Amino acid sequence: MDIFVSDMNCSMPIDPLYAEKYNFKLVPVSELMAFEGITERIDYHPHKAQEQAAQLLNMGIENFKHRCAAVEPVTGLAMGEAVVDFSTESLLDALGGTLDPLLTTIKDVTGGRLDVEKDPAKAADGMLAHIEANRKKLGI
Repeated sequence: MDIFVSDMNCSMPIDPLYAEKYNFKLVPVSELMAFEGITERIDYHPHKAQEQAAQLLNMGIENFKHRCAAVEPVTGLAMGEAVVDFSTESLLDALGGTLDPLLTTIKDVTGGRLDVEKDPAKAADGMLAHIEANRKKLGI
């Protein structure tokens, strides 16, 4: 990995230590994100998305030379498949066609204080609306 583009949803305070150890470039893309010792940043603006994506890609390409010269590759690890992002359809498929296993787990974690929507599309829409509402409260 040559560049880790970090917003507030996928970041931890320890990220700069990993960036230093593995020589990848850590670039915050949210005004709400900052890391100690990290000075390069690109605050995301939708109207500049294409330009900013090109800039990030170039930063990763430039860092490739540095990382490859400094990091010994790890080889011989077991390989497997992973799902790294979920659409509504893939989430339902992974859960056997129903949200019940997920909802049961959430109920167990929250002590049963949860409004449950049985229609998967409406449930997904409700989760997205909740996320968007929280983002608006934070000004993002």
